[in-house]
Amino acid sequence: MKFTRLTLLCFLFVFILSCQQNNMKISSLIGKQIIIDNNWAGESFKVNNINTKYFIIRTCFGSGVNIAWEITYAAKVIEDNCLQTGSNKK
Repeated sequence: MKFTRLTLLCFLFVFILSCQQNNMKISSLIGKQIIIDNNWAGESFKVNNINTKYFIIRTCFGSGVNIAWEITYAAKVIEDNCLQTGSNKK
């Protein structure tokens, strides 16, 4: 009886560890465009890496033009899956 409980407990522990969510890393987002549908023309974000510096490019699409405006923000890595933006790139 104790062996069965111990086996079941070990199985549940391994099952919970195997089902935990894998968080995305910043490195997996570099160069990919994330499109946000805001019921208008839409926006997108893109993470770029130049040497050791990170930049976030925010693009707003226009209804009559492909791109209405584009802003580049300098960013720094806080954790493996978190960026913090500063002021606009000069």
